Amino acid sequence: METILRMVERKYGKARRIWVFDRGIVSEENLEAIRKRGGQYLVGTPRSQMKRFEAELLKDDWTQVRPEVEVKQVALPQGEETYILCRTAGRKEKEKAIRKRFSTRMEEALKGLGRRCCGEPAELVVNRQPVQVIRVVPFLDNLRQ
Repeated sequence: METILRMVERKYGKARRIWVFDRGIVSEENLEAIRKRGGQYLVGTPRSQMKRFEAELLKDDWTQVRPEVEVKQVALPQGEETYILCRTAGRKEKEKAIRKRFSTRMEEALKGLGRRCCGEPAELVVNRQPVQVIRVVPFLDNLRQ
């Protein structure tokens, strides 16, 4: 990060700028390098940090900025950073489809495993749908002998 900051400052000067990065480059070390220079930044936050905004995400005080885009400003009480949360209707549908595709693949894999192994099928519930799977304990007992 230091190399990038120095290169940009050497080429364009040490102007007061706002650095913009996607969430793939975000780390506390990189942000500290920008802060050290007195810079401001706008960065994508990794999904792993979304848990800390759960209460804000559930509130209904979003501002619509485009037909399918809503935003919300959240200032953290313990710091000087302000977060801009964004959500889109399209992303919600995409994530729902991803989860559905994953569930379907898992169900098919479990059914296939059940067909290949001996033992009576047992019932497992995946996404509120019954799925037949093998009884694992008798299968493992056969391997031990």
